[in-house]
Amino acid sequence: MNDLFVLGFNHHRLNLAERSQIALDQGQTCRLYRACLAAQAQAVCVLNTCNRTEIYGQGNPAGVFDVLASHLHLGIELKQKALRLQGEAAAAHLFKVAAGLDSQILGDLEILGQFKKAFQTAKQHGALNGYLERLANTALQAAKEVRHQTELFRGAASLSYATVQLVAEQQPQPAGKLLVLGLGELGRSIAKNLRRYLPNQPLWVANRSLAKSQALAHELDCHYLDLAQVPSRAAEFSVIVASVANLAQPLVQAAHLPPGPARLLVDLSVPAALAASLGQVPGHVFYSLDEVAARLNQTLDRRRSAIPLAEQILHRYVHEFRAWSQLYTHNGHIRQWKDLVQTAVDQCPHLQSLLPGQRETLIKKSVAKFALFVKHNPDTLVAQPRLMQHWLGQLLSPHPPANCQRPCPQPDLDCHFCPSQPA
Repeated sequence: MNDLFVLGFNHHRLNLAERSQIALDQGQTCRLYRACLAAQAQAVCVLNTCNRTEIYGQGNPAGVFDVLASHLHLGIELKQKALRLQGEAAAAHLFKVAAGLDSQILGDLEILGQFKKAFQTAKQHGALNGYLERLANTALQAAKEVRHQTELFRGAASLSYATVQLVAEQQPQPAGKLLVLGLGELGRSIAKNLRRYLPNQPLWVANRSLAKSQALAHELDCHYLDLAQVPSRAAEFSVIVASVANLAQPLVQAAHLPPGPARLLVDLSVPAALAASLGQVPGHVFYSLDEVAARLNQTLDRRRSAIPLAEQILHRYVHEFRAWSQLYTHNGHIRQWKDLVQTAVDQCPHLQSLLPGQRETLIKKSVAKFALFVKHNPDTLVAQPRLMQHWLGQLLSPHPPANCQRPCPQPDLDCHFCPSQPA
């Protein structure tokens, strides 16, 4: 576990403007994977959301950080704000992220899907090994237990829910047309919830992919726009909610929404899709991502009370992973032991007289017992060959029982294979 690492940035360390500077698009993420593997990382996974850009990996943290700094064009100030964890601290952080304990919105419902998708993407890039994949799967199991056994996820509390609640409470009256920009996971959720909770208001959706806009519009029985039409038609809408990723500059500028009608503008995009100057226009009410998250967190007292139990669950899973990690580290020794036992079993006339299934069961029991010994005595493995010979002597050099088919050369040790009574 000592070679695990976490590198990157999140909402604890950077404000929204700073996070906007380091957001990765799909092409940048692909190039980052290639560069990290070229930097001799054994395995890496990139988690890139509106609140964090983090790399979970195994191998060469210094080389990977240099790659990350180069790809994000980090200056000295941002480098100093980077998150850098290793070993068990890195594993514990990863578990907290998956479970929603490290989210800007405590118990965020979206993070589990984002976490899972990030590791699936890493696997598609050939950037995962068995060790990091096991770590991710264990973290997902822990997160699911936290979700089912604690109050951390009770009640609707997500960016999507908070946004829809904000629209319902603060939109101008009389209610006008709604526009949702960006149809990723968050945008789709917002559009669906707006349709569900405000069914009588005209809803429009827009996305880079026109086909995706058309498909969702058909599903929700609403309208759609080409994203390129948005600047020229933005003034038609009384509510605009944006969750568009990786824009080079804001899509809607102050010139597109002149003073006059009251509007509610909610920008959940990183970088921004709605120019911040829109909030200075008379009649406009503007909410950024951080402001929506802060508003929602005021309602999360019951979730906060669940943190101690959630942390206990995560601590148990980290402990279990550490135990598995010790065995994984000595996996070659355990395989070597199995091969030695298999060879010895093949040479024992008594064991050869047993059915194949019985012999296999005896081998499995021996390997399991040896693995348990390794788990509790990892430091003893410095004398590995001698230790194995000692164990092998205990297994195959016993006092010969009545039914043993050959004399024992060392009749001073107890038998672990041959039964004491005839079968």
